[in-house]
Amino acid sequence: ATPLNRVHEHLEASRAQTRSLIEQAPDGIFIADLSGRYTDVNDAGCRLLGCVREEILGKTILDLLPPEDVERLLQSKEVLLTGRTHVAEWRLRRKDGSYVPVEVSAKILRDGRWQGFVRDISERRRLEAALRASHADLVRAQSVTDVGSWRLDVRQNVLQWSEQEYRIFGVAPGTPMTYEAFLACVHPDDRAYVDREFTAALRGQPYDIEHRIVVDGAVRWVREKADLEFDDNHILVGGIGVTLHITERHQRDEQLRQTQERLDLALRGADLALWDWNVASGEVIFNQRWAEMRGYRPEEVRGHVDSWRSGVHPEDWPQVQQVLEDYFQGRRSEYETEHRVRTKSGQWIWILDRGKVFARNERGEPIRMLGTELDITARKQSEEALRLAEAKAAGILSISADGIISIDDQQRITLFNEGAEKIFGYSKKEAIGAPLEILIPERLRAAHRGHVTTFAASAGASRKMGTRDLSIVGLRKDGEEFPADAAISKLEVGGTRVLTVVLRDVTEQKRLENEQKFLAEIGPALATTLDYDETLSRIAEIAARGLSDFCIVDVVDDKGEIRRMRVISRDPSHAWIGEVLQRVPLDQRRPHLVRSALHSMRPVLMQRPSPQDVEAVPQNDDHLRALRAIELQSLMVVPLVAHGRLLGAISFLSITPSRHFGPEDLRVADALAQRAALAVDSARLYRSAQRAIQMRDEVLGIVAHDLRNPLATILMQAGLLRRSRPAPERGFRESAEAISRAAARMNHLIQDLLDVTRLEADQLTIEQSPMPAMQVALEAFEIQRLRASSAGLDLRLDLSEELPEIWADRDRLLQVFDNLIGNAIKFTAPGGRIIVGAEPKDADVLFWVSDTGPGIAAEDQSHLFDRFWQARTTRRSGAGLGLSIAKGIVEAHGGGVWVESIPGQGSTFFFTIPTAPSIEHTFTEPPGRSESSTGFDCSNG
Repeated sequence: ATPLNRVHEHLEASRAQTRSLIEQAPDGIFIADLSGRYTDVNDAGCRLLGCVREEILGKTILDLLPPEDVERLLQSKEVLLTGRTHVAEWRLRRKDGSYVPVEVSAKILRDGRWQGFVRDISERRRLEAALRASHADLVRAQSVTDVGSWRLDVRQNVLQWSEQEYRIFGVAPGTPMTYEAFLACVHPDDRAYVDREFTAALRGQPYDIEHRIVVDGAVRWVREKADLEFDDNHILVGGIGVTLHITERHQRDEQLRQTQERLDLALRGADLALWDWNVASGEVIFNQRWAEMRGYRPEEVRGHVDSWRSGVHPEDWPQVQQVLEDYFQGRRSEYETEHRVRTKSGQWIWILDRGKVFARNERGEPIRMLGTELDITARKQSEEALRLAEAKAAGILSISADGIISIDDQQRITLFNEGAEKIFGYSKKEAIGAPLEILIPERLRAAHRGHVTTFAASAGASRKMGTRDLSIVGLRKDGEEFPADAAISKLEVGGTRVLTVVLRDVTEQKRLENEQKFLAEIGPALATTLDYDETLSRIAEIAARGLSDFCIVDVVDDKGEIRRMRVISRDPSHAWIGEVLQRVPLDQRRPHLVRSALHSMRPVLMQRPSPQDVEAVPQNDDHLRALRAIELQSLMVVPLVAHGRLLGAISFLSITPSRHFGPEDLRVADALAQRAALAVDSARLYRSAQRAIQMRDEVLGIVAHDLRNPLATILMQAGLLRRSRPAPERGFRESAEAISRAAARMNHLIQDLLDVTRLEADQLTIEQSPMPAMQVALEAFEIQRLRASSAGLDLRLDLSEELPEIWADRDRLLQVFDNLIGNAIKFTAPGGRIIVGAEPKDADVLFWVSDTGPGIAAEDQSHLFDRFWQARTTRRSGAGLGLSIAKGIVEAHGGGVWVESIPGQGSTFFFTIPTAPSIEHTFTEPPGRSESSTGFDCSNG
């Protein structure tokens, strides 16, 4: 049993090995039983048929063959039964129904089974077909190209020709040929040339020549090319060559030359450049014009595609490259681009480049391309100018606020710009193609159509639309009508007449005209009176008549309280409501619209007040009943402000259901309020002036009569007391001097009061003349030096070396210095320093007085020059008029005065005085404010 087992194992191993070899075989292996039914197949066979093994097993050989091969299969079976191996080519049906060509090597095995080795010969079939096609192409090519061949044997002096060679030379086939016989066929004029070239070939030079031969009296052109053989001693032993019959080509070349000449003439006449591109090699033939176009001589241009590519503008190259690629790939029917190229001088010109492929290789790739170039720089410049003009026109059309509408002969809209869209409310899509009548009110359409038709037939090119009897009225999409100004023009374009209307919506213009007319009437109406109460009444009447149903005027008094001055109703029947509103007390603690407008100094608008808004407005129950009775529809409150001063407010009330105030109404109301504020301010100033004049007269009377006369007596008696004794006692003398000083101070105070009165009445006397600025400053310094020294203060000068003359009143300037230096002495502690300075500044001289005193708080500095004002933190040592008078004197000279101070570091008071005029201007008009230009009364000394 053991040997039997081993045999069995070896047998199984052998079977496994055999099966492995079968599965690894590259060819298909098929096994069938005696009935021709497949019993086994390897993996290669399954792949060949596109099936799995189970799909093949059980099928017969006939199942895989086409019907026409059945008879041939039976014949092959006879061969197989003889025991021989039968090899043949068949077609087997694959699972997808297609047939695959195979070579089958079949044999009947000893056990009667059929075994076949099947090889896929698809690739071999393809190669064979290609070889046959290539051979056929070669035969056709030889026939078409008319090429003969020859072989030379020098030792035997024999020249063997092919049949085609005999036909080319017109020699009977089989005729023995020698080199001499060959030369005899050559044209007499070319024999020396041919012999010379062949002799050179014997020395190793290439043999490739074109020459003429004579056949039956006719001249033919041939091209010969040879490959000669030499022995080790470089002696010719033989060679082979070919002869190409090129008569037709030569004739074509001649025709081509003549055609080329004509083409060159045509290209030059059309100003075209020509290029011929060998795409494979990159070589390009450029004609003379191509070089001239770029400013080169022909010999300066390298015949390569790089000469073209490198000259294309970098910005244009991607587009040129894409067009060329699209054309090569068949995505374009032709190559055509417009791009810029660089000239020799570095400038750029525009060219129109066109080309076409005339030859492609077997893969369809271009190998030769021919094209032209045309300089289109002038055309591009014209196009750019046209484009800019069109862009400007389009830009004007798009940004124009006016409606621009074009119509055809049937008066249908062909152009409708954005301005027209905004004016009429139609979109361009809705308007184009629609009749022009949709933009005109129905009652005016017939007349308008007639006017347009008449104009179209007239000789005029344009005119303004509308007449005295027929105004232009537009109709919006929402049905609203509006006034308009329009003009119409006509233009013939390509035999077609185009009418264009330019229309402007003048609604706003008309409204502004009405507003201006209304506002223009306000000035004259308010200018007729300066009476304060009458001015307020007229303001209310004008507002009620032109803007609202009710007008309320409230003013702010000197204490900042709001007082209701006037309430006017347009409708007399509503007068009782006006009386109620007049009596309404304005509670300063309760919020109301008037106070809101006054506080913000901004207008307040309530277009459509709600019931809740109305409930919030009243100040008391009577006020609420009155508002409910008039059924308030809309409300505006506008502050009265003149020269930055808040004077009051005007309230505009509408009780008409269709009348609701809007931003335009608020703008008109604000304009009215501005004019009214100026009138109120003028009336207020007039009233104040009247009061001031009255007060001035009273003060002057008191000063002149009640104070100065007793004061003069006191001064006189004090002087007598000092002089009454030769050596008065010390106590007596000091008392007399104290009386004199007190009287002097009182006299100074009286003088200040008089100056203030004159300033307020614009009657301060200023007698200006040229004088040295330095002299005035030194004199002021000397006057105050003793006083400063007595107070323990260091008084110094800081004067520029070159101070010009000033146009001033000497005494008044000394009065200014007296006030400023006196204040510095008064408020600077002993040991401190005071500096009097001056320097030129533009057309003025800048003076200043600085001290090291306590300084002035920032909140007090704005009040320093107010009359009768003194800081609370200082002891009262005067009437508070000095700085106010100093300011009035400086400003009367045409200068300015100001202070700079830091608490704890002292103060500096500055003022400017204009320089004296030059000699030629002395008798014309001096700088600054003169007596005649300021309105000062110079009659009083």
